[in-house]
This record gives sequence, structure tokens and C-alpha cells, in this order.
Amino acid sequence: MVVKTSSTKKPEMPKKKKKGSPGAPIAIDDLTFHQCVKLTKFDSERAISFVPPDGEFELMKYVAVAGGFGCWCGCL
Repeated sequence: MVVKTSSTKKPEMPKKKKKGSPGAPIAIDDLTFHQCVKLTKFDSERAISFVPPDGEFELMKYVAVAGGFGCWCGCL
């Protein structure tokens, strides 16, 4: 997932894409975060909290597994 930030504008996040049925469980594997993410908060609350650097950066990379099929997701 790539995020664009600027000191003068609100961060731009990619729009959600609806796939599958709501509430369908999806396993996340091989999760890596940008160094600006507060890992202790993610470990304790499963919430992604971060102070973004200026410009475009990759917030996270992951592999999503649904229904026994895996796909690499590194949203751009």
C-alpha cells in the first residue's frame, strides 16, 4: 500500500476495493511495515499507527490468502 503525504495536505490513501463477501475471513502473511509504523501499537491492538514522512512511501507489503489461494499485494 502506497501513501502520498505532504506537510500542507491531508494524506492520500488508496480507495478501498470491495472484493468477496463482507466479513469473509482473509489471512494476512508476510506482513512488513515502513519504518514510520509504531510496531508496539500494532502488536498490542492490531491498529496501524504512524507518523508519515513527506512524499510517497510504501506503508506496508503483505500476502493475502482467501479460500486457499494466495496473492501478493503490494498496492501502488
